[in-house]
Amino acid sequence: GVNREAIKEAVEEELELFPTTCGVAVETEYDKSSRDLQITTKITSNVSARYKYHIFLVEDGIEYSQSGADAGYIHDNVVRKMFATDVTGLNINKKNPFTPGVEVTAVNSAKLPEDWNADNMRVVVIAMTTADGGVTFNCNNANECKVGEKAGYLIKE
Repeated sequence: GVNREAIKEAVEEELELFPTTCGVAVETEYDKSSRDLQITTKITSNVSARYKYHIFLVEDGIEYSQSGADAGYIHDNVVRKMFATDVTGLNINKKNPFTPGVEVTAVNSAKLPEDWNADNMRVVVIAMTTADGGVTFNCNNANECKVGEKAGYLIKE
């Protein structure tokens, strides 16, 4: 079986090596008639670091067949759209390091196809930092909300 304690230790070690240095907030506006979605990403850092970000549109409740399962299998957490053109994410703040405590925003938009169910969709925003001068980026923090809603900064007490 899976050694739960080993996984927990590995996650805790990663969190120590790459501590969270920013907060992420997301605001979305959705027009049901035009199916236009606007996403405002907000990132505030407590350190001077360069960030990139990803936006994913994720849909739950998609009924589709699956090998070895009933024809009416329900798929959740299906990524419908990744806004970046590759896995490295989207640039923010003109690739410049953030000023600690100063919020940086980015606005992206999309038109949702007719066969996507906006009522079952979430917008997931991931903030990433680099520890090697921009060669690779690691997830630093994330947040999500339903399409048409918003999620403020999460405060850890």
